[in-house]
Amino acid sequence: MIVSHGAMQSWRPQLRDGCLTGEKPMEALQSFFRSLQLTLKTVLFLKLKTNPVASGKAVVNLEHALVQYQTFTRHVAHLLGLARQGAVRQGWDGVARELARNIGQELGSDSEGVPHHQLLATALRREFLFDVHAHTQSAATDRFIRRLLAELGNKNAYRAVGAAYALEDTAVPELEVVLSLVRYLAAGRPLAAETKAFFDHHLKVWEPSHEKELRLAAAPLLGAPSAKNDFQAGFMAVMAAMEEWWSALAREAGS
Repeated sequence: MIVSHGAMQSWRPQLRDGCLTGEKPMEALQSFFRSLQLTLKTVLFLKLKTNPVASGKAVVNLEHALVQYQTFTRHVAHLLGLARQGAVRQGWDGVARELARNIGQELGSDSEGVPHHQLLATALRREFLFDVHAHTQSAATDRFIRRLLAELGNKNAYRAVGAAYALEDTAVPELEVVLSLVRYLAAGRPLAAETKAFFDHHLKVWEPSHEKELRLAAAPLLGAPSAKNDFQAGFMAVMAAMEEWWSALAREAGS
């Protein structure tokens, strides 16, 4: 069981004149992002012991769950591209540049031209002989991607960038969950060098950089209360979509 969307909303910061109550603008922005990041400590699908798939890994089909996660990663560059289009339309050069850098890395700029989703597909094949191309996108993943397309392609650019930030802010804890599933299936044997490199680069270099740089690029745009509220709405919508997806994956993998 995971925390409900309604429960997640309980931590929403109280804004007044673009600031958290009693704070100066810069302090308010810092507190605003801290409040978003605190969500990662409250939602159960990002915790190893309470993620719906990880907590039931002994009885669910982990091949299905891991292949569907890899399927999601195939969409990431396109999803970020939708948010970038909104940033370009608004003239938000810093956000547009950071998302372009992020997309470039997803497509292989820092991995010898090999897209990140292909790196993961290769790791799954090397470790477990999983052929991701032999699987179709499941109903749960299809619903999830449709929700992400709606959020990152939202005409409200503040909401779209907030949705993109949610993808980056959750990337490390979500990948830690995925790594735990991979290690469980490996049953104590060492992971291949390529697999270890995939997770090491994402957990220690790429994803922390994506979160930090998008946060720094977006922060100057969030001075108005409406901007913060819209950004937060996109962030929360993606969190709710992830929450539902992981629960649905557990049901699919256990059927």
